[in-house]
Amino acid sequence: GGFSVSGQESSSQTDGPEQTSDDSWSSASRREAGGGFSVSGKAAGVLSAVSVGFFGGSVLVPAGYVPERLHGLRLIPSFGIGAACVGTAVGSLYWLIWRPDLRKEIRPEVVRNAMCAGVVWNLGNICQVIAQGRFKLSYGIAYPILQCALLFSGLWGIYFFREVTHGPTILAFWAGALVLIAGVVLLGLFGPGA
Repeated sequence: GGFSVSGQESSSQTDGPEQTSDDSWSSASRREAGGGFSVSGKAAGVLSAVSVGFFGGSVLVPAGYVPERLHGLRLIPSFGIGAACVGTAVGSLYWLIWRPDLRKEIRPEVVRNAMCAGVVWNLGNICQVIAQGRFKLSYGIAYPILQCALLFSGLWGIYFFREVTHGPTILAFWAGALVLIAGVVLLGLFGPGA
């Protein structure tokens, strides 16, 4: 058996034991199939989401090591250069190693829309830097409030793009949204520096 990260079985595992309903194998099933290690699409998605939380939540930590006179909007150019370099490197590796078939998907409208998405995302980062610098909102409050992006991306997905139409799923989204909003309010009232 080999290692694969996909939503489907790798070819070396197709003759092994049945998969569970969530498209992932138990460790016992992997041992029976010859020791191969497979990460389902769902597990890879969860790992990616946790990574986003870790890296996203740490994005401005290095700014704490910058001299005070260079804080605030003076950080934005180097932040942008770093994001562009690392994003290009990671995207290129993904394209070359895992998805060479994406070549046909890189069209002018895709590049344009991706650039617009990057601009909107960075406007949020700039607003966060302003909130922390000019308005002295602590990192412990400003960054968690930035995570309200989850709420707005969910609203776009449900009500504009119609990606989710299942009623109970939308109710679960709103239950989570209420927890998020309550957390933001509590952070604003009682968080660090409040």
